Amino acid sequence: MSIAQSIINLAVEEAGRAGLMRVAQVRLKVGRMSGVVPDSLAFCWELMTREGPVQGAELVMEEIPIQALCRDCGRRFPVEDFVFLCPSCGSGRTEIIAGRELTLSAITGE
Repeated sequence: MSIAQSIINLAVEEAGRAGLMRVAQVRLKVGRMSGVVPDSLAFCWELMTREGPVQGAELVMEEIPIQALCRDCGRRFPVEDFVFLCPSCGSGRTEIIAGRELTLSAITGE
């Protein structure tokens, strides 16, 4: 609930800066390791957008896959099934470079 409320607050603030009276759509980038459960966020969003400047606003989420960088051989690779071993050299010395995002990427409205 608190994540949905924070997103609504940010959307309303940004909409105000853009001169929008109503938010019609909010686009998010949600990393697979962000700690956000998309279905739960969508449920909370639906409950919390029944009135006000975000009434009926659509929430569109783009899932960002996990990407890692091997610190030994330098290869960038997608992480499948949360296995963080480099597919080139087998090293476990990897760094997550994508997949933790929770970013408001766009707002549309009137």
